Order: sequence, then structure tokens, then C-alpha cells
Amino acid sequence: PINNAWEYDPAADTWKALAPMPSKRGSPVAAAVGDKIYVIGGVSLPPGSTDIAVSPTTPHASVGTVEEYDPESNTWRERSPMPTPRNHAAIGVVNGKIYVIGGRVGAAFIALASDTSVVEEYDPATDKWSATRARMPTTRSALGYAVINGRIYVAGGEFQDPHMMATFRSVEAYDPSSNTWS
Repeated sequence: PINNAWEYDPAADTWKALAPMPSKRGSPVAAAVGDKIYVIGGVSLPPGSTDIAVSPTTPHASVGTVEEYDPESNTWRERSPMPTPRNHAAIGVVNGKIYVIGGRVGAAFIALASDTSVVEEYDPATDKWSATRARMPTTRSALGYAVINGRIYVAGGEFQDPHMMATFRSVEAYDPSSNTWS
């Protein structure tokens, strides 16, 4: 897990180090709302750990941490944690609200984790999470995602439990306005 933050200037093709995130994490998701950037979830080492990396054989856990970055002041602040701590999720912003979809709970590695179909909505304006929304039809993690015309599309991904290992080519779309999937 790391807490590095960087700014890329495509015109100059240069990188600039920014203030580090307050917490070290791997595999979080990030989204911009207004002039702020939100880094949500991920996986981290337990407090006091001397390990420098997450591995299948060392203790680690999914986190619900939410940190907000303000590019104007180059500062971070912690916000209300996500109700379902997870990593390798999908994220999308529609009408100023952030939706975190699916992902892994319990661990970073698919063989040790449980995938979830949970969809949670965060309102940065009020710093509140809503009740759970309609679940994603196909439970999975490590998926691709994009927002197009007010819908959040999720594609691909993977799943594993004691009975099955799978990768997906399905594409599903979530419409926050009707709280439905297609």
C-alpha cells in the first residue's frame, strides 16, 4: 500500500509530487466531483504492521476509508467511511453523487476474498452514504467501468468461490435515477 499522490501535466509531459494521502492503500477507486477528488476503499495493512507489502500470506484487510483531495490547497481530509469496506470495485459519478459498485471484501486477493454485488451511494455535499441501492446483477470484482449519459456501465471482472473461478465478458448498466440495472 502507498499514499503517494501525483499530478501529471500532459502539455509539458511532466509529473509533480503532491501532498501524500493520509492513509496508505492499494486498489482503491477514485472519482472527481466538482473541484475535489475522492479516493475510496482499498486494502491496507493492520495498524502497527511492519510489512511493506500486501501478500496472500500476510495479514491485510479491505478498508472503507474515504479521503477528499483539494487540488487548490494541496490538502487532504478524511470523510465518512464507506459502509461496506472493499477493494477492486467500480466507481461512477452521476448528478454529483458517487456510486461504488461491487468489488472484493475481506482481502485483496481473489482466492482469499469474497466478491460483492453491493452498490452504495455517497453524497459529497452532505458527507453521507445512502441506504444500499439495487445490487449489481453479476457479483464480481476487478471490473472495467465508465459513465455515459447518466448511466454507470460495468464490464468484465472476475469471481471466485470454493466452487467456481470465473471471468466475465458481460456488460451491465446501472441507472441511478431509477435505481435499476439493465
